[in-house]
Amino acid sequence: MNPSATTLVTPGSLRNQFIQQEFKLEKASCSYLTTLHSATLSLVSALMFFALSVHAFSQSTTHPYLSASAIAIQQSLQAPCEQVVENSSLESLLDSISLAYEISICCDRRIARDTLVTVERRDESLEDFLNRAIEKVDAVLIPLAGVLLVAPKSERDAIEAAYWRLTVSLAANTFRPMGTKPFGWPDGSVASTVIQEFASRSLPDANIKFETEHDIWRAFEFRKTTTAATISTCLLSAFNLCLVEQDGKLTVAPISKADLKVDWVYSTEEIEKKIGESARKAWRMRWTDAKVSKSTKPAGWRVTATVASHRDLIRPWIPQKRWDKRKASETEVDKKGYAGALEGELERVIRSLAAQTKLDFFPIPLPASLESKTVKLKLNKTSLDDILKEITAQCGVRFKRDGQKVEIIP
Repeated sequence: MNPSATTLVTPGSLRNQFIQQEFKLEKASCSYLTTLHSATLSLVSALMFFALSVHAFSQSTTHPYLSASAIAIQQSLQAPCEQVVENSSLESLLDSISLAYEISICCDRRIARDTLVTVERRDESLEDFLNRAIEKVDAVLIPLAGVLLVAPKSERDAIEAAYWRLTVSLAANTFRPMGTKPFGWPDGSVASTVIQEFASRSLPDANIKFETEHDIWRAFEFRKTTTAATISTCLLSAFNLCLVEQDGKLTVAPISKADLKVDWVYSTEEIEKKIGESARKAWRMRWTDAKVSKSTKPAGWRVTATVASHRDLIRPWIPQKRWDKRKASETEVDKKGYAGALEGELERVIRSLAAQTKLDFFPIPLPASLESKTVKLKLNKTSLDDILKEITAQCGVRFKRDGQKVEIIP
């Protein structure tokens, strides 16, 4: 590491390094610098150094993937998953997983959501299951604070780097509160209208202009706890845009692929106790292009790597959550009240309901006579029995239940 550099724990452009300022007063032969002058210059130098330090340390010191909402998303991906999907659209699969695991999944507009996928049953995590499901469309999972983003594999590092830099920037503190109402939009919304609505609610300068292609979006709603940085990333990254800090203010810019690596300083205690030597060595073997250098102020290690690499490094740090793999009993299913939206083709709705209730609906796929049937339900602590009755009222199909099995009768 360059001995003329001082490393700080603070995010943004000043988070890890700034060039040490040297203020030297050399004694002149005719000694025209009086003691008072020297003291004054020394004081000015100290104040300048202090101002730089305060500016640096005023930035957030929370790791972008160690906030409460970011941890919750990563824990959800650890959940056991034994789903099976046969010749279903990717959109239907993501909807059913979103309902069953109560996790928000936002899909990039460039992903072919109508692609039919088949995923055989395995004893695996939700993360592994989803990775198998989206590999056919060359997509990857990008965990953000409060949302799981499905994006093109080729764009992952650039999107993640843009999100990281926005999250740790000082300008991120200028987002206005989103309010108590979740941010979302109905089916058929124009993308540019959605983005401008977000800007008017959250950005300090609501007049920022976003040049995007004309696109029509299906309904989506972010949870109340989702950060503005996360929402902006989901809205803009699909158009290769992002919010960046410029002169202390937020502005829109194209996502850059010039620098895909970001910095973070991990303390010695974090490396040794929260990550551990074994996990660190295994990580080093997986990410050979990551740069690690010793930091003295504060004591620790400065890591320069892709966001995916940073996320992998702190994986042992994420608290393990206990997940119940057993199927819900008949009593539990009947007592539970379900919330959210169930909209779309009948088969997609039934698959979503099957994933959420862990009941075995059959036959799936549905007969051709039911392909044109659609359902539109808004659930608010609605019982399973009432859900099935409403589907019957809207589509004419009946359901015959025997324990965990539910027969679909045209």
